[in-house]
Amino acid sequence: MGFLETYLQCGVMNTFMKSEYIQPDKDVLKEKGATHVVVGAPFEMCCIYRPGTGFGPQAIRRASEQFMTYNFDLDIDIADYLNLYDAGDADMIPGNVAKSHLNIKNAVGEIFAAGATPILLGGDHSVPIPAVNGIMEHFKGGKLGLVMFDTHMDTADTYAGEKVSNCTNNARFIERGIMEGKNIAHIGIRGCLNPKVEWEFAKEQGITVFTSRDVRKSGIDHVIARALEIAGDGTDGIYVSVDIDCLDPAYGPGTCAPDPTGLTSWELVDACKEIGLDPNVIAFDVCEVAPQYDVGEITARVACRAIAEYLGGVALRKRGERGDE
Repeated sequence: MGFLETYLQCGVMNTFMKSEYIQPDKDVLKEKGATHVVVGAPFEMCCIYRPGTGFGPQAIRRASEQFMTYNFDLDIDIADYLNLYDAGDADMIPGNVAKSHLNIKNAVGEIFAAGATPILLGGDHSVPIPAVNGIMEHFKGGKLGLVMFDTHMDTADTYAGEKVSNCTNNARFIERGIMEGKNIAHIGIRGCLNPKVEWEFAKEQGITVFTSRDVRKSGIDHVIARALEIAGDGTDGIYVSVDIDCLDPAYGPGTCAPDPTGLTSWELVDACKEIGLDPNVIAFDVCEVAPQYDVGEITARVACRAIAEYLGGVALRKRGERGDE
């Protein structure tokens, strides 16, 4: 019995929403009929500011312990429509970015190859790079679209001379031809933590940016509808990435680079329900939860609720409902 399995048997390691542990192996996943699989990426070697996101996956799992599969607001039990499992964490190799990212890629790839939807728990915001790479190895379509919630543009070509960091993922996706800028929508960008060169790159590539002020003016329902439309226009699937620092620090203090005037927890949660209703979404991640800076698990619980609401939206779609008020 391996280390992870031993811990699970002893009850030391939590799983997301107390879901059953499963190996990240496509044959096992297919046999179980998994529809959605959580996998952790406790990786923070590419973080450019304060560390701590390596503990994010377990913080989210611990916070989810009280969460039930029944969603009161949506009046639906996701267990009636979805088979949710937890594949544990991809192995991280201390000091080795390439091998750690390879393990993330392989785990996500196995989940996707099994026909299940990967739900990735970061880790720093470089982990969507290997996650998308894992998907693309098994993706029969062409290009992906991206909906990204973030304070930061993440469009840097390099950081300190490195091509892979938690602020270069968009540049890598475009560089590899996985995505086109016209199919990338950012939500929550703001403040004084975005270099002008990254904004210039976004404009050159045709990336659509919805600032936090845009959300306040137009409302999250309008913004997420437009973002999904942009990401889905002419693409074969949508990857959704939630950097938890998209939230105002009042709602999400436990992160690496918090910045005031962000989204509210209500706005993020409501957006995630709409994301679940979109059949084009093929993967979902929540990154940059850093429990060392959290207060009373506020940030980790918002991350849990965002995932739960996304799953609730999927369940509504499976039941044949939009879920609109």
